[in-house]
Amino acid sequence: MDEQMASGTQLGGDAVSRADAAALAVLQSRIRPSRGITLAAIVYFRLAYRATHRPAPLPAEIPAFYRRAGYGVHWLLYALSTVQPIVGWCDGSSLVGLAFDRDGTQ
Repeated sequence: MDEQMASGTQLGGDAVSRADAAALAVLQSRIRPSRGITLAAIVYFRLAYRATHRPAPLPAEIPAFYRRAGYGVHWLLYALSTVQPIVGWCDGSSLVGLAFDRDGTQ
């Protein structure tokens, strides 16, 4: 176990070398912005569509409390989906140029 940890990190029971872990980190850092941009485009397109197209009314049997709760949760999810790409961008750009060892030192 110690020799696995000395050679790299342990991932799913398999030892991964530092070079492999670094290559994976680089790959993820290159893919991450495109995922964020795609998510932002989908969310903002959906918000624009939702602003111009009203949904069908809910059935009359649904109590008013559930209607209000559903409406509030629906817009809360829109708000969180809107903020998510911005938070990801802030997180990704806050550590640009910094490199840390495994013990947290630079």
